[in-house]
Amino acid sequence: MERNWDLIREILRILAEKSPDDYGNWLFYKYFIEKLPSYHENIVKYHLKMMIEAGFVAGKECSTGAGEDYVITEMTYYGQDLWAMIKEKNLWEEIKECSKKNKRELSIYIIEKIYNFITEKKFFNRENK
Repeated sequence: MERNWDLIREILRILAEKSPDDYGNWLFYKYFIEKLPSYHENIVKYHLKMMIEAGFVAGKECSTGAGEDYVITEMTYYGQDLWAMIKEKNLWEEIKECSKKNKRELSIYIIEKIYNFITEKKFFNRENK
């Protein structure tokens, strides 16, 4: 199964929109399933697992006899950095388009490089006017 960067972005968005009252509360994977009905349950689980392993979110696996379960508390510092690069919808679409046009599979490295290129270009164009 491949990473779905749009799903990763949606999971980060859900965490970013979490109420301050919910800070530190565990969110079970079923919470994400309810918020993301267009994604298959196993795909959401897989992405939560990957995001924990990658250090984007704080969480853990809580498997029982009933099956795999993952709980998430919040975005990590690293997850916040990723979210900062991909939260703006137009910029995210531009990053994906640039990656596709250059036949590069999205990765953290590629996302960061394209993000820096786009934002630096916009910054310097604004300063020159």
